[in-house]
Parts: sequence; structure tokens; C-alpha cells
Amino acid sequence: QGSVQAAATFASRGRTYEVQCSADSSTLNVAVLDPTTSETWSERFSLQYVEDLTRKTGSFKRFDVFCRMVAAAVERSVGDVSLDVLTYSDLQALRDTQDPNRSRPATAAASAASSAAMSAAGNQKRYII
Repeated sequence: QGSVQAAATFASRGRTYEVQCSADSSTLNVAVLDPTTSETWSERFSLQYVEDLTRKTGSFKRFDVFCRMVAAAVERSVGDVSLDVLTYSDLQALRDTQDPNRSRPATAAASAASSAAMSAAGNQKRYII
């Protein structure tokens, strides 16, 4: 397994982001910068975490294969893989369109309170899919 590095600027949902990824044999590093606000989000993912996550999704990928796929998505060098940067609200909307019957809190008040709290916290985060 060799090292992987990729970087690109791309537009997602009306915003421009700079995305960088790098990986060695056991760690994947991903960083996203919003040049408009100077906000930066970054995370490190271990080999075990990536392989466990891909196994849980039902589409297992070896760590080195997953890292190459992420790099290809960042560079848009392969048409079969893509990358999107989402806020919590974007992610919720995507989930709702994919499964409109997924379980919800029992009351409208609980739903509104939960959504407001999660939205406030989640809008500071970015999710890469």
C-alpha cells in the first residue's frame, strides 16, 4: 500500500470548497476549507474505522482501495465515484428523500426541539459523502 494524495477545488450546493486528502498505510486524512468563510473541517480515519464503516454499509472496501476511491473522487478522475460536502440540514434532506418513512420522534414538539438542536450543532459540521 502506497501513499495517496489529492487536492481540488470544487463547487457543491452553491458553495466552493477546497478539499485535500492524504493517506498512508493506516490513516486517511481529509480536510475541507470554505475559502469564503475560512472555516476548515478536518478528520483522521484509521484503517480499522474505514474498513468497519464500509463493511456496515454493505459495500466493504479494503482501506487502500477506499483511499484511492476518495482521491479519485476529489480529483474527479473517475466517473464512477463522486464527492459531495453536506451540512446537517443537507444530510437530513437527503435522508428524507431516500426514506420518507424512517422513524421520527413521537411528538411534533420533540421533533422540532431535536431538529433545532441537531441543526444548530450540525450546521457547524460538514459531511463528505
